[in-house]
Amino acid sequence: MRTPLRLVLSILFALSGLLVVAGCRTASDGLTVDDPYVKAAAAGEMTSVFGRLVNSGPDDLTVVSASSDAAESVELHEMVMADGAMVMREKPDGFVVPAGETVELEPGGLHVMLIGLSGDIEPGAQVTVTLTLSDGTEVELTAQAREMANAQESYHT
Repeated sequence: MRTPLRLVLSILFALSGLLVVAGCRTASDGLTVDDPYVKAAAAGEMTSVFGRLVNSGPDDLTVVSASSDAAESVELHEMVMADGAMVMREKPDGFVVPAGETVELEPGGLHVMLIGLSGDIEPGAQVTVTLTLSDGTEVELTAQAREMANAQESYHT
């Protein structure tokens, strides 16, 4: 009779541990990146990473920085109208992703800028990017390179 009691106690102990873990939340709970992709480019140049930042959690999240081994530096950027022309500029406060909403990273809008590529990014290649949230939590994504002949962004800052 002792064996079944030990088994029941072991199961209850394991379940109580799961309940404690399930009750813990971090700011990244619910942040995913759908359809991440990067514009193909040559070594030494700049390119951008796009996709959809989806926050299925109950709290607003802010992406404050990004990093990647594929580039010397990585910045969060936006395209804005200035003096009658679209210009690219760094977004030092990051990207806010409201609770339950989606933020588009797209050509002509918000994007992650890879500066000084360490090698060619050919169509079909994969690039890993790590997004850092305001609480220090990191979210890793893998973006597939696409040829984007119709994207007319100028990456000269």
